[in-house]
Amino acid sequence: GMIFSDQLVNDIVVSVETTNAKINKKIGPLTSNEASDTSRKGPYSYTYQYPALPNENIKIKPSSSEFLFYPPSVDVTVSLATDSGCPDNIRKISAMKGTFIEGRI
Repeated sequence: GMIFSDQLVNDIVVSVETTNAKINKKIGPLTSNEASDTSRKGPYSYTYQYPALPNENIKIKPSSSEFLFYPPSVDVTVSLATDSGCPDNIRKISAMKGTFIEGRI
């Protein structure tokens, strides 16, 4: 799958939850595909992979300390309908700089 951002993000972690095998796995922190180009000002892309089983249902949820994601999570059912065996219809995720407020009321 792919995550896109206008800014460089150093701490994206993708949580993968499977409903069939009851597996929870964290992937990352992810590195930008453009990290070697220090003069770049965006956009940036991040790739993640998970070796899923046929007909497995997966929930993909990215997280970061300073960024919010849209959509916040993606549900995928692996069907192996493509030549590569990978689903080609995983929705792309966007990362946006967030404002987090901590406190009590």
